[in-house]
Amino acid sequence: MTYEVDNSKFYVKNPMTNDSVKPSGYEENPKERLEQESLTLKEEAEKRKKLEQELLTLKEGEVKKKKKLEQELLTLKKESYIDNVYHW
Repeated sequence: MTYEVDNSKFYVKNPMTNDSVKPSGYEENPKERLEQESLTLKEEAEKRKKLEQELLTLKEGEVKKKKKLEQELLTLKKESYIDNVYHW
């Protein structure tokens, strides 16, 4: 089954019944629809960029935290070694 599209009004004609139906998601003004879609895409891109930046920040924070914990562990091992050596 094929449908004719009346581009001037954004209605779809069903050849079987000859009814005109407005497809969902289409506004009367195509320019307005395109602007709205463009805004939505820009908003999604901004959100994605913000989330990627937050993820990067978290990863950097985790690296710093890991290094700090490793340094503390190394310090404790040294202190423990020194305590054991001087204890004898």
